[in-house]
Amino acid sequence: MRTPSQSVARGRSYSTYRVGYCLNYVWNAIASPTHFGLSDANAGWAATVHRHTTDTPPAGVPVYWAGGDHGHVALSVGGGRVRSTDYPHKGSVGEVGIKDLTRMWHLTYRGWGADYCGHAIPNVAIPS
Repeated sequence: MRTPSQSVARGRSYSTYRVGYCLNYVWNAIASPTHFGLSDANAGWAATVHRHTTDTPPAGVPVYWAGGDHGHVALSVGGGRVRSTDYPHKGSVGEVGIKDLTRMWHLTYRGWGADYCGHAIPNVAIPS
């Protein structure tokens, strides 16, 4: 698994990504040992052990939304912003505020995970 700064750097290295593959994008940024076998962002949230609902997650953690059939997940870059697939348009990857993405896409913000699908992210403190 990459550290948060390594994950953000890796996430920023993508300017395009396959449409609808948000969970795979975050997996590639974080390099978690688990992804394949999880069907979508909803399954990723369900597998998250350390969930938090603040809208200011630390950099390098997954951020989740409910909506549509599969939900959505993006990579926090810190400061209330994420790196998201299909933003600003399908097939691209860009940075956007969590509140802005929630509003623009009419999604329900779920929160963020201090782990990725149950696997600890190095150097991420688990808030109590």
